[in-house]
Amino acid sequence: MRDLRLLGIDVVYDRDGEDRQLVEAASRLNRALLTRDRHLLMHAAVRHGHYLRSQNPLEQTVEVLHRFDLAPVLTPFSRCLLCNAPLERAEKQKIIGQLEPLTRIYYDQFRRCAGCSQVYWSGSHFEKLQKRIEAIRNRLQTQA
Repeated sequence: MRDLRLLGIDVVYDRDGEDRQLVEAASRLNRALLTRDRHLLMHAAVRHGHYLRSQNPLEQTVEVLHRFDLAPVLTPFSRCLLCNAPLERAEKQKIIGQLEPLTRIYYDQFRRCAGCSQVYWSGSHFEKLQKRIEAIRNRLQTQA
């Protein structure tokens, strides 16, 4: 579900969560439960859920975006990929101690996670992420 966070969708993910914990969290937080376990969706406490048909992460992302009509609300690069908190603009002077030497030299625009303080910038990986977003958007359009 990393792709959903990349697209700015608020996603809580717990790979190690037990069924009872996942159902309880989805109910308490009023979240949709996304799973490949049909039995998990049969719990009475699950108000919103979706069985992911594909095992391919790209196809799963497109499936979720279609199912919950999320295409109009995409805001790429607005959430932390690690903890899901919103990203905020960060002044270089305030984060300079967190940067590698070459990053300090070559980059001037940064974002920092409001939750875990992870710093993001448009480095060499940025083009790859943009291509991933474009692939998702293209899939959305062709399946519309």
